[in-house]
Amino acid sequence: MLRRPVTMMLPRARIPAHAIAVRHAHTVKQLHYRPVKANSNPKLTRSLRDAVRKHNAGAVWNAYVALNDSNQLNKLPLEYHSMALQSFRLKKLVAYGPEEIDTVKERLLYIWTNMQASGHKPDVRDYNHIIDFFGRAGDWEACNKYFEELESQRTTSSLWSKGLQPTVYSYNVLMRAAIANNRPEQVFVIRNKMKNAGVQPNAFTYDTMIEAHGRLGNVKGADRVFQERYGPREKKPVAAPAKKSRFASLLSSYSTPPAANPDILGTLVRQNTLTESGKPKPSTHTFVALLDAHGRQGNLRSLEYIYKTMLPAYKVKPDLELYNTMIRWYCEHRNVDKARRVFFDLERSGLQPSVVTFNYLFRHEALRERNPRTAETLLDFMNNMYNLQPLQSMYRALIKSYNKRNLDEDADRLFREYMSKDPSQR
Repeated sequence: MLRRPVTMMLPRARIPAHAIAVRHAHTVKQLHYRPVKANSNPKLTRSLRDAVRKHNAGAVWNAYVALNDSNQLNKLPLEYHSMALQSFRLKKLVAYGPEEIDTVKERLLYIWTNMQASGHKPDVRDYNHIIDFFGRAGDWEACNKYFEELESQRTTSSLWSKGLQPTVYSYNVLMRAAIANNRPEQVFVIRNKMKNAGVQPNAFTYDTMIEAHGRLGNVKGADRVFQERYGPREKKPVAAPAKKSRFASLLSSYSTPPAANPDILGTLVRQNTLTESGKPKPSTHTFVALLDAHGRQGNLRSLEYIYKTMLPAYKVKPDLELYNTMIRWYCEHRNVDKARRVFFDLERSGLQPSVVTFNYLFRHEALRERNPRTAETLLDFMNNMYNLQPLQSMYRALIKSYNKRNLDEDADRLFREYMSKDPSQR
């Protein structure tokens, strides 16, 4: 006969509702629907909240400094500090100069310091944000410093309070920081840490590993990671035919004979053209990383094989980034005819090319082929057909190319044309 377990009844603690601090996500919507009660000046707090909602980093900074000047920061809930911190980020690094990066860094650290001085400990999302910033800013030492600090929080856990632990996103932003700081070998060190911590990698993790192998020149490694994540499940080995497969030389192969160890990517498509149920499907980002790995090594036949065979097999539709990657490597290795074919495919797909697309074709004509007139025709085409303004670097390269060929009149004409443009279009 089963007995009901005896439980000891404990008196219910009377805790004032205003004494409980609840941490919400760093979104303005959740703050709107679940407002955090603030003991600071309502007017200043409202200014900070409105600035965050409008994504106005300058207004966020002014409101935060105003709260500090009025000695209100210590009364500000943790959520407000975090939202202010999240307002400062680097999106596209090329859009920022050194002084602007230093300004964002100064403001981030100012909020970070005041948050802790007010008695609030940053949570894992705050650490992820600041690691991501320093990764984009090119400060690898700072990335490691804050990640190690986050890892150390794990040891502070107790029965009543759980310490912070890095999430899969934490490891991913550190991996991206390693790539951005030209330290691809560190990606695999981070992957080992991830494995030891029992954190499962996601698609972003695998895509970054493929990119890291490519940057290290290890095409076989990139293929193996693709196989591990997206390949068919292991099957009983089938004896290979004596005749060498026509795909065997297209992609990376091992040093052993093809019959014993065929190329991985070719095998994926020949044996299993569709991903099995339960296997994740690669994305365009996955294939961009794979194309980069082969493109860096000049494997142009591999590029074509991935583009024409693997993408349809996995039912992945190319996006603009993938088209640009194909054009980039074909131009890099002086195969402009195939680059043009990919460009025509891009037009037929209904997508519109970007300045990046034309920049690869332009630099091939202006710098590699030393054909400035064809390059200028490209500038006119992108402007007239797609209303895309050429980059300043394009004008500089073209003027320089005309000067090298002693075509001073064309160089002067192009310079006058550039200077006559509206400053906002330069």
